[in-house]
Amino acid sequence: MERSSYPDSTRIQDEHRILAEHIGRIQKAIYATPQEDGIILSELRELVVVAREHFRREETIMQRQSYSDFLLHKRDHEYLLRNVIEFIASFVDGRAPASASVAEGFQSWLDFHIKKYDAPFLEFMTTRQA
Repeated sequence: MERSSYPDSTRIQDEHRILAEHIGRIQKAIYATPQEDGIILSELRELVVVAREHFRREETIMQRQSYSDFLLHKRDHEYLLRNVIEFIASFVDGRAPASASVAEGFQSWLDFHIKKYDAPFLEFMTTRQA
């Protein structure tokens, strides 16, 4: 995704990179031998914190700019948070192991979300500033 010159869009894109880094650390801990459950749990919890902050910032900008797809975008944010939080609970109580498919699912969500929701929003911000 091309970087916009609009400061908010640059920050949003930097935060996407940070989210991807957390997911990458989760993947690395899952693939470690032995699996690093403490790191997995720590990174999952940090992913929730970082994602909430990012989503809050992004949603505030959307509302401030009267972005028409705000509610759809917000619902997709809520979908990820709900899934990560539910997985953490399942992982902690032993109902769900951390597997490659879990981390790949989070990465797939991020990739899809950026293409489907964030790219149009960033384009919207850029055209509003032109």
